[in-house]
Amino acid sequence: MRTIVCCSFLALLFSVYSCSNKQQYLIPDVKEISFADQSRVMIEPTKIDYSLMGIFDIMSYDKYLFLITRNQSAYLRVFDVETGSEVAALCHQGRANNEFNFPLFFTSEQAYTVDGEIMLPIRDNRGTLKEINITKSIGEQKTVINRTASCVQNTSSHLAFVDDDFSRMFVSELKLSSAEPAQPVKFYIQTSDGETTEIPAFKDVMNGEDQFAISNYYSGTLIKHPSKNIMAYSLTNLNYVIFFDLDNGKTFAIHQKGSETFDKEVTENPDLLHFSDAAVSDDYFFTFYFANCMNNPDADYVCEVLAFDWDGNYAGGFKTDTVIHRIAYNEKTGLLYCANLNDESMYTVPVKDFLK
Repeated sequence: MRTIVCCSFLALLFSVYSCSNKQQYLIPDVKEISFADQSRVMIEPTKIDYSLMGIFDIMSYDKYLFLITRNQSAYLRVFDVETGSEVAALCHQGRANNEFNFPLFFTSEQAYTVDGEIMLPIRDNRGTLKEINITKSIGEQKTVINRTASCVQNTSSHLAFVDDDFSRMFVSELKLSSAEPAQPVKFYIQTSDGETTEIPAFKDVMNGEDQFAISNYYSGTLIKHPSKNIMAYSLTNLNYVIFFDLDNGKTFAIHQKGSETFDKEVTENPDLLHFSDAAVSDDYFFTFYFANCMNNPDADYVCEVLAFDWDGNYAGGFKTDTVIHRIAYNEKTGLLYCANLNDESMYTVPVKDFLK
């Protein structure tokens, strides 16, 4: 059924592509909202005892918190958030199918359950996709790989899995080059046999002479709803988030009122960071927002996190003077887990404390 809906959605997008739109460059309807200038609570995160040497990234699913470290004997550490105990040390370095060279989580923060077993897809050594069976790996105390595949190697491109299907990928592809004409970020669905169906999002590329600078304006973070086929692409250097709701045939974007748009003339590389690392829940996605603190040297905080619902409405946020670089959300605890990669410390923030 979802496959039929997705196909209908693609047909709708192509019809929209051929129609006129008030936005010269961006195809989806754009909702002008206010989020950058909202007041937000100041929060001091609670430090927790999950610190590990060489922590690099975090994410969470079900009752588990996953940490990628630089420890070659076990790149992936798995914790039970209900007990606080470590339940598995996985992904040893090596060249075997169940060993890893340089593992990374997907920015789409994705794990899923298949026939009662938890699967965690990880990108290894850039171009290799490995689906780890977490349930069996914990039970057997060794890394159990369910499937492998190849994936986009471009580090500026991202992917998520449609219908939690390892063989169907939603891809955001961005080519950063000063030697070729700039192109907007492209979105498409790719199947395991290599067939692709493009989802148009931009009518044209931004104006300017510096092709690399133009391309940079399309950099972003791809995130996916934990259980639905809703993708969101938050722009790193502009105040936009683009939504692709494949299940309901909707596509739209949100934009901060009064801020720069894709209509701007690009004269140099972007110098202001907006959205960054994100985490997801059934009702919201949470994302770093750096435009305010980076543009305000007198700010009394160093990090800001915003929450949006999946209809693109601003739902709250907080500021903190605690340095954090990565976030992950756990539905069972209602906590946002935060990691400072510099001093390898971890914290929690209850989301109820900052939602409106």
